[in-house]
Amino acid sequence: MHEHPDVFALDVRFDPRGQCAQLGSFRAYFTGTGYALFAYLAAQPGRWAHAEELRQHVLRTYYAPGASNLRWHVLQVREALGPLRWCLHGARHRGYMFDLHRCGVAHCTRAVGNARVLPAVAQTADPRIDMQP
Repeated sequence: MHEHPDVFALDVRFDPRGQCAQLGSFRAYFTGTGYALFAYLAAQPGRWAHAEELRQHVLRTYYAPGASNLRWHVLQVREALGPLRWCLHGARHRGYMFDLHRCGVAHCTRAVGNARVLPAVAQTADPRIDMQP
């Protein structure tokens, strides 16, 4: 398995009126909160945002520490991203980030015997995704 070389060149465009984002030729549609969460993370690719930061700047509400509110919204964003869901990274004690590169945390790598194996990126049969620049 290998990475598609053009996946890192995807252009990400935001449409706040339609609450959607264009990633290459793939269009992802979000709920209002999902769009706000995705736009916040995608505007700062490669930067981890802690749950408290996202609660204050995106959700703008109170919830008990450890509550699943934020995780539920992240799940909804990943569902909207479909075959590109791997772009939304999450790690305990780090938070969440949007990045087209692997972050090196367990969800981006898995151990097989003594070797570290990177999962395939952007493997899809979805005709809406054109990985050519």
